[in-house]
Amino acid sequence: MYDAIGERIQAYQEEILRRLGEMERADYKDQEAPKLKNSNKAKTIRQRGEEPLRQAFYRMIGGI
Repeated sequence: MYDAIGERIQAYQEEILRRLGEMERADYKDQEAPKLKNSNKAKTIRQRGEEPLRQAFYRMIGGI
């Protein structure tokens, strides 16, 4: 049951990233978000697997 739930969560995460990709700004399409100045925050984001989401949000809203 745990594995099935994990697979479903993964599918939802992929769908979220796909939909965020549809909302990317043309001028930020292939750019990466700048590195975080706070190394602890960057490490936590990587450990949680949230870096793809952070990148997608950056390309969606741009460099604000």
